[in-house]
Amino acid sequence: MTNTKTGKETNVQGLSTSQILDKVNFDVVKEKIQTVSGTPIDNKYALVRTDKNIPLSVVSDRYRIINHAEAIAEPLAILNRQGFEVARFDSWKFGAFVSIQLRSTDTVNINGEVHKYTLTVVNSYDKTTPFKIALGLWRQICKNGMGVYTNNVSKSIIHVGDDQKILKLYKDITMEAVNIRGSIDGFKESMERLSDIKIGDEAHAQKILESRFKYSEGRIKAIVEAWKRPENGGGALNMYSLFQGLTYYFSRKSESEGASGQNLLNANKITKEAVGKLTILDGVK
Repeated sequence: MTNTKTGKETNVQGLSTSQILDKVNFDVVKEKIQTVSGTPIDNKYALVRTDKNIPLSVVSDRYRIINHAEAIAEPLAILNRQGFEVARFDSWKFGAFVSIQLRSTDTVNINGEVHKYTLTVVNSYDKTTPFKIALGLWRQICKNGMGVYTNNVSKSIIHVGDDQKILKLYKDITMEAVNIRGSIDGFKESMERLSDIKIGDEAHAQKILESRFKYSEGRIKAIVEAWKRPENGGGALNMYSLFQGLTYYFSRKSESEGASGQNLLNANKITKEAVGKLTILDGVK
């Protein structure tokens, strides 16, 4: 249910793709701004949601509107035919920001754990985020449906520039989205290789994190604690288990802070870098 004061809907589940499109299918237009006395303000426009007559943000004449419904309709339709389902929908500020997460019905096995392909689409009218599509994997860690996302491929389009260039970028992103399985096969193989890299003990795991990431001592310790959780391998002495602890920590941290799709993207953008850094054998003792 939408909060009538903030226009917020968070973690809405069980929606069909057509219901999602209905929620985001509204027009937004630029309207000139003027002072109370009627003096026009140069190069400033209000982005107004026309069906509710609600201003969503203030932009310049360089800003290009990327319509929510038009941007997501094609990848939603194609992935729906491929067996993807809507896993989560978030909307903030009366639709100024939206995030849709799709998840495959088929699964992929990585080191004995079941994952699903996932795609997150984010767009905004309030300049908080560009139009963005992120591809990755989702691992269920609890019977109540809680899971951990590891996004790998991420592409975005800023709301500024030539209309034809924006259109070309959008088509490129859409093609990558509909080929999601092929796009992240290399990432999956890298994750599988992590299980072959052995670590010594808890102290060694902490040193590995300290050598590869510029995190605070408290964050390092929190990641080590996450690594030791049963759903992340229970402190298994290999890099894959440590990687699962790292992604678990960032996923849970983002949700505790009131995760929107953008928070999840920000939290998990570390995962591609993390696979590379954890794969490097640099002799940390």
